[in-house]
Amino acid sequence: MTKIKVKMKKDLITSINNISPLIQEINDTQMKIGRGLQFIDYHAETSLTSIVLLTSDIVSVISVTILLIKYSWVFPVLALFSAIPIIFIRIKQDAAMHEMYKNQYPDVQLANYYLNSLTDRKSILELMLFNAQSLFTDKFIKINRKNMRERTNYFIEHTYKGNLLESIVLMAGNFLSLIWAIYLLYTSPVFTIGALSMVINGIMNAQNNLIAFAFNGKYIYQAILYGEDFWELCEKYLDNNPDYKYFDKVYSIELRDVFFKYPNNNDYTLKNINLKLNINESLGVTGVNGSGKSTLCKVILGVYKPTEGEVFINGENVTGKNYIFADSGVVFQDFIRYELTPGENIYFGSIKKGYNELEIIKAAKKSGAHEFIDKLPDKYYTPVGTLFKNSTYLSGGQWQRLAIARGLYAKGNFVVLDEPNASMDPRMEAILFREFQEVINKKECIGFLISHRLGSTKDCDRIIVMEDEEIIEEGNYEELMTLRGRYSQMYSAQSRLYTEESV
Repeated sequence: MTKIKVKMKKDLITSINNISPLIQEINDTQMKIGRGLQFIDYHAETSLTSIVLLTSDIVSVISVTILLIKYSWVFPVLALFSAIPIIFIRIKQDAAMHEMYKNQYPDVQLANYYLNSLTDRKSILELMLFNAQSLFTDKFIKINRKNMRERTNYFIEHTYKGNLLESIVLMAGNFLSLIWAIYLLYTSPVFTIGALSMVINGIMNAQNNLIAFAFNGKYIYQAILYGEDFWELCEKYLDNNPDYKYFDKVYSIELRDVFFKYPNNNDYTLKNINLKLNINESLGVTGVNGSGKSTLCKVILGVYKPTEGEVFINGENVTGKNYIFADSGVVFQDFIRYELTPGENIYFGSIKKGYNELEIIKAAKKSGAHEFIDKLPDKYYTPVGTLFKNSTYLSGGQWQRLAIARGLYAKGNFVVLDEPNASMDPRMEAILFREFQEVINKKECIGFLISHRLGSTKDCDRIIVMEDEEIIEEGNYEELMTLRGRYSQMYSAQSRLYTEESV
């Protein structure tokens, strides 16, 4: 069974990987994935066991039926008709229970979120300082009490009533069978007291086998209900492996009249974007939060497809197609913390490149990660995070340096940094952007830097300013400062923190 569950999880993971990132972000998709995993963990094994038992029940029912029909065809018919309502009662119960659990799933997720916040070391401190533990605990208990009330009401309405109805049906079947047996006892010379005893036992066995049939059939029906999300995802995506166009080297990226909005959303998060990136050039993207900077990055990377407009890579129109920049060095704002070793964290930036320890150390030195890695017990082979007993805890800034080293380890010529300096001190920030410019110049790269700290973009070849999902200004640092527009205003506001000496 374990092998089957592993195979099912592998199929589900493959299906998930074939779903476009934009569809994956939809909450309904996430809930289907969660319910699919629950099906594998809690219902798949039970349903397979029930199929085996169901076969045994069918054999037993046939054997008892052959025995009873020797005396009268009425006995198996009565046994069957007293059991059929029970099957339908249980099917109705299971359908109602499935609907209840499906409706409760968002609340269960929210309750788990509150529970994880109350037990996770990263959130415990902040909840304690804000004195919010009791609030989160109350919300967790409130959701669980609500769910418990709904489940209790379900069991009262369906289980108790269902059990009462089942008992009435069985008693009626047994009563009619007994009346018919007594009638045969007085009218049929072959129907004796011994036969009566055998028939009563046979009827009870037939009913028990039919009820067991219904009971095991219930688990199979449950698996069908709870497995609908798993089967839907596998049927839709398992063999639907998207065909990607790979670009080993990027010379130019161009967006023409691009608009973008999320599914089920009427508001655009990008509007009228016209932009071209060229090799040996770095582009700085800045603007207030929510202006569309990260969304623009994901459209350029091919993670999101434009709602309107065209995308050209190296002059080739790739609008609507799946494409990947081979080994692009990307550091997202919400980067992943791989709780493995520092070496593996960096190596994941270029799997094709392989685990090259010298290159890994080189990338770590560029990002400033080597300073703390070199002090770890086993250096680049030390488990980091909180997953293992011997793991070493890292600060947010240290994790960020690992993520940047991962991006710099990539061998591709498209380097993307999305708010890479959020957890860095000014010294490390200055080192990072100096390395960023050196990488662009040495590797014949295209550099794409997103930052709301305007001093970080000062040395970029070009800068664009985004506001209200549009590009409102474009030029180099001198041109934008001379323009005395939005960039100049924001830069002046930040000048106390970012002077020419500190950047």
